[in-house]
Amino acid sequence: MKIQSNKAHAAALEAAREQGRQEAKGFYSGNEGDFNEYLRIIAAQTRGMIEIQPIGQIDRAQLKALYLSNGPLYGVINIIASGVAACSRYLELIDIKTGKAVDNSPVMRVLARPNDRFSRSKFFYGAATNRFLFGDCWNYCPKGVGKNRDPKELYCIPSDSVGAKHGSWAQLFEGIVINGKQIPADAVFENFAYNPDDKTFFGVSKASVAATYLTVLDRAMSREATALQNGGAANIVAPANTDVPALPTDVTNTEERINKRESINKTIMVRMPVAVHSLGDKPADLSILQSHEAALVTLCFVYGVPVDLYLGQAKYENLNEAKKSLYQQVVIPFLEEWGEDYLSYLKLSDRYELRVNTDKIDILQADPYAAAQSMAQIGAFSTNEIRETAGWERIADPWADEVRLPLAIQLGNEPTDFGE
Repeated sequence: MKIQSNKAHAAALEAAREQGRQEAKGFYSGNEGDFNEYLRIIAAQTRGMIEIQPIGQIDRAQLKALYLSNGPLYGVINIIASGVAACSRYLELIDIKTGKAVDNSPVMRVLARPNDRFSRSKFFYGAATNRFLFGDCWNYCPKGVGKNRDPKELYCIPSDSVGAKHGSWAQLFEGIVINGKQIPADAVFENFAYNPDDKTFFGVSKASVAATYLTVLDRAMSREATALQNGGAANIVAPANTDVPALPTDVTNTEERINKRESINKTIMVRMPVAVHSLGDKPADLSILQSHEAALVTLCFVYGVPVDLYLGQAKYENLNEAKKSLYQQVVIPFLEEWGEDYLSYLKLSDRYELRVNTDKIDILQADPYAAAQSMAQIGAFSTNEIRETAGWERIADPWADEVRLPLAIQLGNEPTDFGE
């Protein structure tokens, strides 16, 4: 029975691929016999070009340098990529007609072990990093020979090293170019953020959009580092209060000497002990700190990351809600969008879907104990009802079955000291 089911699945895959080949839409191949005026107009401007990475407010070399040196940007992308890597194990191939998961499929076997070096979680961490840093993720996925041409391997290509080769209107995308060598379109697919420029194959980078705020972060951190290195503009170095005898003029001269601008970052020999007195941040420094935090909030907003996950100022319950929001708003949509591009590349998207099984992600599950506690706060649950929800033993005392209200809450139909 298992052999027959595998053969049936292989036949279904091939039928889906054949239908996909007949329904090619023109960007990649198979449009030679049809007339597409829109693609002709685009091809007239781009045919034969090798498109390098886009240069806007900030180019891709700078984006990569910022990712490797800018803590806030790395932190925001790391939060997203780590969530994507953790949830990638819950991807399932769903048959659209039956709504059931397909357990044994070459499509899923490649995801379980993309290549010899990268595990599934590392591959998806890299894919998410490229997508959220550069705006696109290029995936090298060579197919096997033979009738089925199943995917053999899967590699995430760093987006900053990719050039896109434009072709004719019948096949606008001919492949990618790396170090002068071309990889054909049949072996690579792209996951990208929508770009309103229809003559480019690169997506819009969120980091580039947030370039102004990244500059504010970079400058604010540099200013703070300089202040720390120089002892701080609002610090006073003065002779320490010790038993060492010193004349008042010596004390004054020493204080003036070591606080001069010319003395910064220089070794100075003094005849008496000294102490550093911090006067706190000046208004200018405080404004830099405020702009630093505002830039962080904006950066998190651009990426859809709850700011509580970055600043760490919320309680544990709120952090859980923030993480749940991250998964629901960013992580899961990215994984399912990437899966849609993967199946479209394999010409299987009309029969199958890659979905994240959210029932297996603990943080997304409802907490019945927390819900029961909330009901108790409004006078709807007794102590024993809460304990039953948590799976604990009941308390035999009568008070445990009583519904109680907190002192600060009173029902509207009960009399008060002020009358009915």
